[in-house]
Amino acid sequence: MSLTPISPGEKEIPVTPELATLANDERWQLITRISASLHFVKSPRLRNFLIFISERSLTGHAEEITEYEIGWKVFERGQNYSPSDDSIVRTAARQLRAKVKEYFESEGASEAWSLEIPKGGYIPIFTKRESAIVEEHVEPVPPVSAPAPVDSGRRWRLVSAVLAVFALGALITAVWLWQATRTETPAPTIASTVLARGPQPTRVVVGDFGIVLMELANRRIVSVEDYVNRSYVNVLPAKPSEPFVRHLWNAFSLGQIVSFPDVSAVSAIMRLSGSEGKKATIQNARQITPRDLRSGNFILLSAPIASPWMTLFEERLNFRYRVTFNEDSPSMVTTFENLHPEPGEKPVYRADATTPGYGVTYGLVAKVPNLTGTGKVLLIYGLKYTGLEAAGEYATDPNAAAALARMLHVKSIEDAPDFEVLIETYAIDTAPRYVKVAALRSIK
Repeated sequence: MSLTPISPGEKEIPVTPELATLANDERWQLITRISASLHFVKSPRLRNFLIFISERSLTGHAEEITEYEIGWKVFERGQNYSPSDDSIVRTAARQLRAKVKEYFESEGASEAWSLEIPKGGYIPIFTKRESAIVEEHVEPVPPVSAPAPVDSGRRWRLVSAVLAVFALGALITAVWLWQATRTETPAPTIASTVLARGPQPTRVVVGDFGIVLMELANRRIVSVEDYVNRSYVNVLPAKPSEPFVRHLWNAFSLGQIVSFPDVSAVSAIMRLSGSEGKKATIQNARQITPRDLRSGNFILLSAPIASPWMTLFEERLNFRYRVTFNEDSPSMVTTFENLHPEPGEKPVYRADATTPGYGVTYGLVAKVPNLTGTGKVLLIYGLKYTGLEAAGEYATDPNAAAALARMLHVKSIEDAPDFEVLIETYAIDTAPRYVKVAALRSIK
């Protein structure tokens, strides 16, 4: 999927309210049933269309339900999108109205609420159907016997197997996609500017997701010093007592667990490498040392919480990745701090509480010198995995590279100075739907 970049200064997308507030709303429950019905199984765009206009309407943001906003956020039209020249929203609206009508004429005949999207507009109208024969929309639950107790050793063996299969399958998929598309000849991208033509390949380094799990369990971030010395297993205070779980815990430190956004970005980067005749190798953050980062070119993926090596380059950046832990839940909050905000910029950029499912989140793509200035390092990371996925797609999208080159006043992205670009994306159903450049800095 190609993500069209949006230049700074355009209308900022409002933060999406937390969808949890709609959980008990009968109208939102109606939307979830309609979108999950057979009428929308093969129409994901129409389903996203319905979810977007309903969520905006029911959370008090009906003013955002315009043809332009729908074309931008649902149908991925770019900054030059003109509703008068492109009728995709109007055409889709006719199809959506027809499918909603079909739903109420069939499986939705007994719904307590009706839904209408009036012609000439896109704001949904919900009406209580007083005469409808309301049936409970609850799936019957067959009687079951009490489950046999599952020993924790077996449970953790299942977890371990799933993690191992995921990690292995992810890397196999990345290499397979690379081999399958080596004949493509794409235009220059941000990522291709650091892919090497010489004898030394560019190292593409995926994050060590195992330490993220350990950090969450202990509510403590692994420093680069502890990661270098491999002492973080002993530094982190909480250790499981059960033998098998302890074994699994130790496996987290081996660097064998990879996140899907990392794999998605690796796949795109390896396609570029093969098609352009450049050399690249895949490694895990666990396999890298500080000495490695003194020479050659690197692409570091994920985030500092999964790849502490990224913190070695933070002093060059204006946008700093920050982590805090939630007091009431075993989760962390990540943000980008803007050290020197310019007019129109925010001091802090944070993801919506509803992401990665829905809403706004952010990613960062930065090109900086390696530790000795003899090569380049491309940093690709984001808030929530949707932000990382969008950043990876942005870094491998030739259209984004061309737009960024214009913003940096150079003919080609290959001529661009070092930079950091903060991107904003809007996610629908966990997928990034557009990319907007929120802020840009040249690095001197």
